[in-house]
Amino acid sequence: ADGGNASSLTAGNNSGGSGGGGRMAIYYDAAAQHGETPALSISAAEGLAGGNFATYGGAAFGSPGTIRLPDTQLLRPSLEGGQYLIDGFTSWAPPSLTVTNGLAVFPPAFTLTVTGDVTTLAEGALFLTNSTVMIGGSLSMATRPEICMRVYGGTSQSFTVASNCTVNQGHLWLMADPSNGVSVQVGGSA
Repeated sequence: ADGGNASSLTAGNNSGGSGGGGRMAIYYDAAAQHGETPALSISAAEGLAGGNFATYGGAAFGSPGTIRLPDTQLLRPSLEGGQYLIDGFTSWAPPSLTVTNGLAVFPPAFTLTVTGDVTTLAEGALFLTNSTVMIGGSLSMATRPEICMRVYGGTSQSFTVASNCTVNQGHLWLMADPSNGVSVQVGGSA
């Protein structure tokens, strides 16, 4: 359910924007599926900007679509883009996390605790608001140059990387709430 990419005109700045991701709802009998590990890829990523918009901060990117799930059984440490809508989904603690193909958006006031490394590749990035992010290993971003991992402020925001933070391409935006600062802690030799 990915959004369409914008055209990539070489002349002028007006190539238009990309499409937003679609809506997806996956319902299943959670008790009957308990313990199953289906190999499936779920994505409602936003389309990519084209032309010169891509070089000006991604202003013409569409928004990620929604992915509604009944529980967290289908979440894997390898995510693709989309807004994850799961009732009662306030925290998640995968052993590691790799994000590709779009923004993986979590609900506001979310707690993401990754015991190992977090890697973003290609068009992958995280989007969190007023959230606590704790990365027990390293953060490595190797995305396209116009892709941005965003952590927006709020009263309970903190961002911790226990080891190295490497941004090979792309952007890492940590934004504080207007009335409160943001707690940023990075270990290692970043």
